[in-house]
Amino acid sequence: MRLVALTGEDGVRRVYVQYVTGAAIQPYDWLEGERPKRPPKPKNGPVKLGGWVRAKPDDDSPSAGIVISLRWVQRGAQYPYNLPPFWSWGWWVEVRFPDGRTRAGFWDSDWVVNRCDLPGEVLDAYEPQWLALEAELEAELAEELEAELAEELAEELAEELARR
Repeated sequence: MRLVALTGEDGVRRVYVQYVTGAAIQPYDWLEGERPKRPPKPKNGPVKLGGWVRAKPDDDSPSAGIVISLRWVQRGAQYPYNLPPFWSWGWWVEVRFPDGRTRAGFWDSDWVVNRCDLPGEVLDAYEPQWLALEAELEAELAEELEAELAEELAEELAEELARR
């Protein structure tokens, strides 16, 4: 492949051509600046919000934690690679540990071991802290749900008024 400049109706444009035939290689849409506006749809999450995971709070030994945030986000990449078809999306998870520390990162990172069902003795030892964390998480989820419902109702009301 070699790069040549072609003059046409659009002005001068750089095009890659094949060495042997001299035929122009068709540009990809994402190289020309037209790319999909919407991200890919998320797959089922690896764990539910409020679920238990075994993760490493300090890169040393795994500990039980509760998932306090789970989002579908685009991974950071160098500019040519963060556009389709090379962009990459994944689950961003935030975990809170019994000692109050939190850690966030992609689900497939090396610090997240796996989701887990904790044995009863572990739950009994951490019960007061976990009950407080779960109550806090439920309150945050309720607030988010109320905000989403209020937005939806406002949009429906605006559409109803626009129709009249």
